[in-house]
Amino acid sequence: MVEFWLSCIYGGWRVRDEIKSNPGRYSTVAAALHWLTALAVMAAFVAGMRASHTSDPVHAASILRLHVPLALLAFALTIFRLAWWTLVDRLPEPLPMPVWQRIIATVVHRGLNILVLALGLSGIGLFVQSGVAAVVFGGNGGNLPNFDDFPARYVHGAFARLLFLLLALHIFAAFFHQFAKRDRIFARIGIGRP
Repeated sequence: MVEFWLSCIYGGWRVRDEIKSNPGRYSTVAAALHWLTALAVMAAFVAGMRASHTSDPVHAASILRLHVPLALLAFALTIFRLAWWTLVDRLPEPLPMPVWQRIIATVVHRGLNILVLALGLSGIGLFVQSGVAAVVFGGNGGNLPNFDDFPARYVHGAFARLLFLLLALHIFAAFFHQFAKRDRIFARIGIGRP
């Protein structure tokens, strides 16, 4: 019934292909969720690294005002993506590859999701432990705490570095598939024609 109404709204557009993935391609919704999450994760990562490497507390607080919403967006999008794959859609069939590559791909994909969730939780924990929310969002002009005084800071930092490594591996593998193996993996996730 939902598909009927969506097809009426979109003038006969093939809604099933836009909402449901097929064995060889991610749906438009799944591709959009992937790219939105990727952008939020990368922007939050860059902002977090900049905030942790600046010595000016006013500048650090302004960067944290950007980092926190981006990180919460990445966290929420990841939860939504996992719910989407569990309740609404199915992943396309994996590309043909040796078993060892499939194992690495599975570990990297699951690891990325787990790390985004772990970073969200450890970031929330760090905010609670340090009481920094009042300084960053409250406008009271207080000083930022020394985040190194809080155990959640070390967990958050370790997760961020591990996320960077998995992102680099994921991006390398995507380019390898696209340009060395020429299996048009970008088209599967919404860039270009299948």
